[in-house]
Amino acid sequence: MLIEIENPGKHIPEAELQNIWSKFYRIEKSRNKDLGGTGLGLAIVKDILALHGSEYGVMNTTYGVKFFFTLKKTLSVINRKQLLPNSDA
Repeated sequence: MLIEIENPGKHIPEAELQNIWSKFYRIEKSRNKDLGGTGLGLAIVKDILALHGSEYGVMNTTYGVKFFFTLKKTLSVINRKQLLPNSDA
């Protein structure tokens, strides 16, 4: 399954696109917290997606920036009784 999220607005400079997944990396270099976060969010997302065996990426689009990732579908459905055998589900 492919999931895409597109943010309208400014593009990320092409030279910066691959760096945004690194811990503490910020495009805005002033270290002013009012102008951006800590640079950890996308690094955490990358690690979670890697644990799931997902493919992921980012690209500039006509409208802004698109992030995308894949998730594997499960082959079987576990019902609530199998997951929680002592419940009244």
